[in-house]
Amino acid sequence: MKLQGKDPRDAVYGLVCKPGLPRITKVAAEVLAFFRDQGLEHQLEERVAMELGEPGMPLGQMDPDLYVSIGGDGTILRTLQHTEAPLYAVNSGAVGFLAEVEPKFVTSGLRRILDGDFFVEERLRFKVLLDGERIPDAANEVTVQSAKIAKMIKFQLHIDSELMDTIRGDGVVVATATGSTGYAMSLGGPILDPTIDAAVIVPIAPFRMANRPVIVPADKNVIVTVMRRESDFQDKDVKVVVDGQHGFGMQTGGEVRVSRSERKSRFVRFGGGFYERVRTKLVR
Repeated sequence: MKLQGKDPRDAVYGLVCKPGLPRITKVAAEVLAFFRDQGLEHQLEERVAMELGEPGMPLGQMDPDLYVSIGGDGTILRTLQHTEAPLYAVNSGAVGFLAEVEPKFVTSGLRRILDGDFFVEERLRFKVLLDGERIPDAANEVTVQSAKIAKMIKFQLHIDSELMDTIRGDGVVVATATGSTGYAMSLGGPILDPTIDAAVIVPIAPFRMANRPVIVPADKNVIVTVMRRESDFQDKDVKVVVDGQHGFGMQTGGEVRVSRSERKSRFVRFGGGFYERVRTKLVR
């Protein structure tokens, strides 16, 4: 298996970590030592570089052929915001559902990558338009929610040009199959196999019990329109959040349009199945 068309030993590797945790810094030092022992060209994100006493660069300026991400799913999502390169994800978080290995296996996994003993799993991302302007793509989910505690919003959901429903509640989550095991799942949404290109629409605390999760094909446009109210509802009392990483104020009466992105999320895998991950990390 090649990386971006290169032999793995000729590839450039990037290292990204959740900063400020000694146990993660220790794993990062182990990865850096491996890079050097193998003579691999590498780049370090500036925050982990500072902790290791090495030169680094901002994540947005990195351009490796493969990222090593050490942390939890939040670290993975932060990295995905900047790249389509494959991620080799090492779990140092609470669950780490998207991660491929635990820290004790980090170097053995890197050796497998150098030997070409891996494959790259591609997953759907969402293109997100806020009032017609493109904001960051979503690997996990887009959330449209009330910015006020205990204050419901009223919104319409359209699938392409067809009205699906008008809902009152705390908001709505539109998730990819990747995101179906995150926030959407905690709201009662279904788990989707990652090979399914679909959007999961899950209302957040809807007023009516009839407002249930819905799955639609990824080729459809999911349109969320926040409706104006005559009460004390003010502009920008609604937030749009992408992957828990980026938040935007939204005018009431505004529109969020979610559709298939031309970009993909890519993960290094060694053969462990999705359902094994569900069984060991989510069920038990």
